[in-house]
Amino acid sequence: MKKVLGIDFGKKRIGLAISDALKSMSVPLETVSVSGDLKQVFSQFEKAIEDRIATIEKVVVGLPLHLNGTESEMSTLCREFASIIEEKLSLPVELVDERFSTLQVDNDLRRLGVNRKKRTKHLDSASASLILQSYLDRL
Repeated sequence: MKKVLGIDFGKKRIGLAISDALKSMSVPLETVSVSGDLKQVFSQFEKAIEDRIATIEKVVVGLPLHLNGTESEMSTLCREFASIIEEKLSLPVELVDERFSTLQVDNDLRRLGVNRKKRTKHLDSASASLILQSYLDRL
């Protein structure tokens, strides 16, 4: 059975998470540091997942929205990135509301006593895992 890839997209970092084969649980993978335009960012992302691409059937990308539900500049970039994934990898992409995901993960890590440096290192992949898990829970 194939898996679902979760993405917390950012201009500097992309957090990645993957589901189990039953699509019931999300696991953080890694955070990819990225730079450049969207094509360069996609290339860096593609390299990070190249060993897993054959096992992925769908991609879930967190869509950053303002508190009132309207889209932001980052929403536009996420939509463009999702389109590139669909075009280049021929995988279906679903955008899901990611409001408060990073804040929730940061607060959770603080409560667990994780220091700032480690929180920063794991924040994006943990956020991707939270985004993906919320998607899986709705299935």
